[in-house]
Amino acid sequence: MSFTHSNEDQTVTLHHYKKNTGEYIDTEANRIIKRGGGLPASSTVIPRIDTVPDGHVEVFNEDLNNWNSVKDNRGLIAYTKITETHENYTIEALDPIPSTHTLSKPEKNDSWDGKKWSEDQSKISAELILLKSKKASDFSIICGNRIRSGFVSNILGFDGVCRCNRDDQEKMRTAKESGEGGKIWVNEVFTAHSQSEAETVYNLAIGHIDAITTEYSDKYSEIQSATTRAAVEAITWPE
Repeated sequence: MSFTHSNEDQTVTLHHYKKNTGEYIDTEANRIIKRGGGLPASSTVIPRIDTVPDGHVEVFNEDLNNWNSVKDNRGLIAYTKITETHENYTIEALDPIPSTHTLSKPEKNDSWDGKKWSEDQSKISAELILLKSKKASDFSIICGNRIRSGFVSNILGFDGVCRCNRDDQEKMRTAKESGEGGKIWVNEVFTAHSQSEAETVYNLAIGHIDAITTEYSDKYSEIQSATTRAAVEAITWPE
């Protein structure tokens, strides 16, 4: 039913809609249209559709002069299928979702295969490489810290902690090679050692360094051999 002008007053039922979107607003019954007059802007006498499904809104199409049921996706996220050139966005209008996007949410390592999201092995592999690199780097720091924390020597008749940073290692080497011994840090005190004592401490230092670097090497090999994220995350080495 369309509206036609008349030389007499008309009583009509008006359906109002939003100017920009055509979205239904409300219905005004028994509206009098004076003779010769027309309908107000953004309104129609065309009957509304009988049923609007859940999640849809009723929209009037002025070009086709009819009501339509349109899916209302406003507030939802449209996920891009092409991450290189597009981004996700929150839907704010009743416009159709472009072919570059979908309402289907991808998992972390998914890629669009043309029809649906599928697990992307290249993404999984790249993530695993980064995770392994980060784990190996963390363990390298732990290795250095453990070496520098030193070792216990009782060559002087008591348990003393010998520091083992680069300068300390050089002092041990100098004391060992001097032929007369020398001073080495023990319990944070620069303590004199005889030649034989210096040689013993130096050998303890070499053993200390070798043991920790060997342990690091074993951990590194374990990391590189892991084939899943869970396997890498399960590898631990407390400081």
